[in-house]
Amino acid sequence: MNSPSEIPRKKQLKTARRFMLFALIMLASPGLLLFWPQVPQNVATENRAFTSLPSVPVNWQSYCAFPTHFQLYFDDHFGFRNAFLNTQHRLQYHFWGQPTLNPGEMTNPILNQATAAQLSNDVLIGREGWLFFKGDRVLEDARGLRPYSEKELKDWANAFVQNRQKLAARGISYLVVFTPNKSTVYPEFLPSGIEFSDDQRRLPQLIEQLHTTTQVEVLDLTSPLRQTKTDQRCYHKTDTHWNEVGAYVAFQQILDQLNLSTRRLPLSKTVTFEEQLTGGKDLARMLGLQETLVETSPVLKEHELPTPVAKIVGELTLQTGACNQYENPSNADGLGKVILFHDSFALEWFPWMSEECSDLICCWSFGLDFELIEQKQPNLVIHQIVERMLPVRKYEELDVQNLTLH
Repeated sequence: MNSPSEIPRKKQLKTARRFMLFALIMLASPGLLLFWPQVPQNVATENRAFTSLPSVPVNWQSYCAFPTHFQLYFDDHFGFRNAFLNTQHRLQYHFWGQPTLNPGEMTNPILNQATAAQLSNDVLIGREGWLFFKGDRVLEDARGLRPYSEKELKDWANAFVQNRQKLAARGISYLVVFTPNKSTVYPEFLPSGIEFSDDQRRLPQLIEQLHTTTQVEVLDLTSPLRQTKTDQRCYHKTDTHWNEVGAYVAFQQILDQLNLSTRRLPLSKTVTFEEQLTGGKDLARMLGLQETLVETSPVLKEHELPTPVAKIVGELTLQTGACNQYENPSNADGLGKVILFHDSFALEWFPWMSEECSDLICCWSFGLDFELIEQKQPNLVIHQIVERMLPVRKYEELDVQNLTLH
């Protein structure tokens, strides 16, 4: 028969065993759920493709690569991953949102551990609800920590010159349009302690080099957008991109540059915008807070614009990506036949620009595709590049043919 003193001890052992079993289940569940059917991951939230399950190794090389590949797969698919990340992002935003750096830390291009945690997932939480993209070395460039060397400037300028010369030999005009980063137009909303550099960034360096040493026609949209922001917000607060106001102002600047300004009146006299409540956009999605971080955005009242007559006639699939093709035979006095090489910032131009051209091909590509140019024989090539590409792309990529030669 058990003594009275042994009964509490047995109860304690049972409690301890239950607790240990519960702890083991909790520790093992993320791994056990790794192979359990789950709701598909939202690839758009993180702007990347998730790692697939590695195949069974069949040779020494695949055997050596298997641990690394499986670790990447585990990191993307372990149990409760979405819940853990969502909790982290909410804590990050509501409690540790704005990093404060000491002046001495700003001279070091490598952020300290605390700051790196606050600026995780390529999203920088700024002031007054503004979010900024910090991937593609945007933050380092904004602080002037990665300026071009003299040789790099010459190489980049020479690449643009070569593009211009190739097009001029075919009788084709060339306009380079630089789109500024959101942090360049709205540096006042960057977190306190992050000192924005207006002269050591790569974009102003390159534009100065092109203006002073080449005949390449360049349009820098920084100044017009900074002027516009005094009257209307021209970038989304929770997105990397400009809103419809910014896109329309940029489009007007292109027409002005091409001496077609008489075709459009000033923004306030041509169209009006109304504020609409929208869900959180790409940066909010990257934090998993798109339903929490909603914003109001100016939206174009399209009924005040002329009825579009340009039509999409097809898509081209090239090595650089898909291209939309428009035709507008009724426009005989506009821009003519145009190819626009662009990134995501130019997507909102398509309907407007197609009205100004007899033929328009919009091709998502960082560099010019001279095979396409030779085939379509445009009279104008517009080359739009966002500022954040300059720290991470190479000047050789400005001509797609260079990529096929390596």
